[in-house]
Amino acid sequence: MIDDAGAGLGGSLLQDAVLRAIQASEALGKRALGMRALIVNAKDDDIVPFYERFGFRRFPDGSERVLYLTIADALKTAASLTPPTP
Repeated sequence: MIDDAGAGLGGSLLQDAVLRAIQASEALGKRALGMRALIVNAKDDDIVPFYERFGFRRFPDGSERVLYLTIADALKTAASLTPPTP
């Protein structure tokens, strides 16, 4: 088994998943799809900070490993990563 921890692969995969979710919500219309947020279930406590670095927040009900990122926040983040068009 190859250990890729710290190589940035997880971050790239998460960014790709978030961008695909944004594209799906825009293509189908937010109301048609009903997507307001992305929800993740961290497999253990050690991975929670990874998601938090990407803007995910813990649910206020105390669920330590269940995090969410609103589509609105995902759009803001994506816009800041996209280079301006000339």
